[in-house]
Amino acid sequence: MREITIDDLASAVAGGAHLVDVRETAEYVAGHVPGAVNIPMGHLTSRLDELERSAPVLLVCASGNRSGAMADVLLAQGF
Repeated sequence: MREITIDDLASAVAGGAHLVDVRETAEYVAGHVPGAVNIPMGHLTSRLDELERSAPVLLVCASGNRSGAMADVLLAQGF
């Protein structure tokens, strides 16, 4: 996993990367990065078919703990 800047995020999303917010739905509703899709951490493995494997996947959470854990899951699943 690596962290990126906001500018890198904008460029990646413009280039077709998936932006996934892995926080709980209430957190997402309270405020999120525009364009992010909410797939809560506990649902990610059952919703992998929503992500195109050939595109980069960017994960967002509040502190980096959940996104880091989910990055490991995605890597293990071949992303």
